[in-house]
Amino acid sequence: MRKQLSFTGLLLALFIPATALAAQAQVSLGVNSISPSVVTVNPGDTVVWANTSGTTQSVIGNNNLFQSGSIAPSGQFAATFNTSGTYNYYDNANGSAIVGEVIVNGNSNAVSTTATTQSTYNPNAGYYTSTSANNGASIASLTAQVQALIAQINAMQGTSGNAYAGSSGSTNVGTCPQIGRVLSMGDTGNDVASLQQFLHISPATGYFGSLTQTAVEQWQAANNIISYGSPSTSGYGVVGPRTASAIRLACSGGYSNNTASTGSGSGTGSGVVSGFLQVSPISGAAPLTTTATVTVNTAASCGGGTYTLDYGDGTQPQVITLQPGICSQQNQVFQHTYQNGGTYTLTLSAGSHSSTATVTVSGSSAAQGSPTQASGSINALVTSGTAPFSTTFYISCASGLAYDVVYGDGSDLGSNGVSQSNCGGSLQSVAHTYKSPGTYNAQLIIFVRNSQGTISSQAVATQGITVGSASASSGSSNSNTYSAPTLSPNVNGNPLAASLQFQIGPCASYSINWGDGASSPGTGPCGGTSNTTQTTTHTYASAGTYSVVLTRGSQTNTVGVTITQ
Repeated sequence: MRKQLSFTGLLLALFIPATALAAQAQVSLGVNSISPSVVTVNPGDTVVWANTSGTTQSVIGNNNLFQSGSIAPSGQFAATFNTSGTYNYYDNANGSAIVGEVIVNGNSNAVSTTATTQSTYNPNAGYYTSTSANNGASIASLTAQVQALIAQINAMQGTSGNAYAGSSGSTNVGTCPQIGRVLSMGDTGNDVASLQQFLHISPATGYFGSLTQTAVEQWQAANNIISYGSPSTSGYGVVGPRTASAIRLACSGGYSNNTASTGSGSGTGSGVVSGFLQVSPISGAAPLTTTATVTVNTAASCGGGTYTLDYGDGTQPQVITLQPGICSQQNQVFQHTYQNGGTYTLTLSAGSHSSTATVTVSGSSAAQGSPTQASGSINALVTSGTAPFSTTFYISCASGLAYDVVYGDGSDLGSNGVSQSNCGGSLQSVAHTYKSPGTYNAQLIIFVRNSQGTISSQAVATQGITVGSASASSGSSNSNTYSAPTLSPNVNGNPLAASLQFQIGPCASYSINWGDGASSPGTGPCGGTSNTTQTTTHTYASAGTYSVVLTRGSQTNTVGVTITQ
């Protein structure tokens, strides 16, 4: 600390005469607003305009006495006023002349006759660079420069806002940046500002300059990522895939004492799951085809893992599997087309780890709440047999989040099976046992997400299954042959009702398919030795001609009926 103070004193001795220090006045530039619109300063004081809006702004003095040019969001412009008077200015960046005013009091400590000294913030160096019409340097402008230089030196030497705490070099995290691209010298944006906040660089200007590069180099070296070379040769000072993933791991506690922790990863084996996502282009008109470059295992773990790339538009996510024993990072490239306008967030995730990127598509958007159209198929190689009947359904999903199978006998795959199912990829299979005779329709249900993020279900395919009884007793006749059934319409004056009369043996199973999707399974009364006559009634929903199928053991009878209303 003593060396720091002596160096600071040396700067002050070299650049600042024994005179009162100048002051700064702060002005915020919003969208069609200047606050405060009038500021009063003394000669030699500096006015700093900060763009607090999300759009580009500008400051232009009357008669072009001073001009800022374009000030990017989070950027700043400064001018030092050395001569008393009133200076009007306006901001016409958005086509509107918002008038502001700087009032400079009577002469004080100004030593330059130049009306103003303009200063442009240099994010690369971290201080204001002043120029004037006659190149004369005022005490105030030199003071502002030296104060900014001192702040830069403090940040680099760790006396204020140090990104590292303790002798072990463990990370003192300021915030968790969301980085979806490679960041290097000259880049600008909110992701750069977020990175600067993570590294405790103040102010977080959103410009990747030499101060930011130095802080990145220090962080990379402290966390055993890279400590040699240059941005172009080794990536030293560049936030690439591995550095960005290490920053995310540090935010979630995955880095401790400069080494990657060995928590359990997704998939087989154990290790740290980490990935990086880059997307290009990130904007354009619909339909927009983008290329997503996915880098997985940036932590160089050997435990394997399963990653999911969700495109953010409700379509089928891409599953990426890294086998155990692969200890280096792997790259994969995927293309995806966005059909409708909107803003979409791509997410690469594995366990608690995630990396995101945003794509903005112009053009007409999908209807509010309209679901994604899912498709798929369900098939069984064996579709009939006697109870108990076991069969295997083969599932294929072209889109959707997960699937369910409704077997038609009052049961389905179940919540646990649905949570583990996944549409896409290879053909998948589900086994089921039908315990009772009957005719069943197994349905494939696919879950989809609509444009508002709501998940709903769609039935996309069916497979018919016929189950008969193992045997049918025929009583004293000792035969499996029954007389033909009788079907009577208009039961009890109801034109939509029909009754089926048929013979059945003791404890023998039967099933009636009424031809409208309904079925009536049952068994004959037990305890006797003779066939009994059963009567079963069914009410149809609408008029029409139906084929009623009665199955008794190995015997099947079909009876037609016409329902009129």
